[in-house]
Amino acid sequence: MSNPSTATKPKALWENAVDILREKKSPMTKSELWNEIKSRGLYTGEGLTPWQTLSSGILWHCANVESTRKFELVFYRVASRYGLLEWLEQNKEEIFGTYVPITASDTELDKFITEMRVNIENAVIDFIDRIIKSDKKGEGFQSLCAIALKTMGYQEVTVNGKGGDRGIDLIAEYRSGPIVTVAIAQCKGHKRPIGPDVVRELNGTSEKDMSIHSRIFFSANGFTKAALEEAEKCGINVIDKKALANLFVNYGVKA
Repeated sequence: MSNPSTATKPKALWENAVDILREKKSPMTKSELWNEIKSRGLYTGEGLTPWQTLSSGILWHCANVESTRKFELVFYRVASRYGLLEWLEQNKEEIFGTYVPITASDTELDKFITEMRVNIENAVIDFIDRIIKSDKKGEGFQSLCAIALKTMGYQEVTVNGKGGDRGIDLIAEYRSGPIVTVAIAQCKGHKRPIGPDVVRELNGTSEKDMSIHSRIFFSANGFTKAALEEAEKCGINVIDKKALANLFVNYGVKA
């Protein structure tokens, strides 16, 4: 009968992960490590949540991961993969390969931020598309345009009645003491780009109104080349859904 005091204590799951990484000499995800542990029969089956135990053990021993508990630091995470801290200390960049940027330049950081901003803008564009598809009356897109006007700095935005008046859907005001700056906006959630005739209509009904300081045309699916040329000639600001998403991402949302 073996002496309990001299019996070998089973390794913790995170310790098994260390052994596997040293053998593989390549970064692995937590799922890959768990599958390797199972295939080698290293899990005894005594715990009820072995995956969570492994995950927690790795995080508690990872040098560059925020954790409420810290023990001996042995892991190093880059993206979703984990390697060993000793690899960095031994300066074995080739082991981490492309997963570990040993140095980071301002160019790399700028590229990363740009990529993230593009991803967020695309997500906002998808959200705008869902709003338009779920609202056949166009009120959903109009409400987004109203939020955009407030994001631009206008303090009060009102809806100009059902169907608008003279092609005007929204009226926005910015007050600074006795001075009031007024902007009018037309909102179109059409499936096709807006043509020049609609731009001329907005211009014809507002160009002589001296109380209007800015005219804005929101079009979910953009403008034709001729419409853009007409808008530039008339001094009308045009905003498509990409520009709308860019506005929200860069300046936040002010409702």
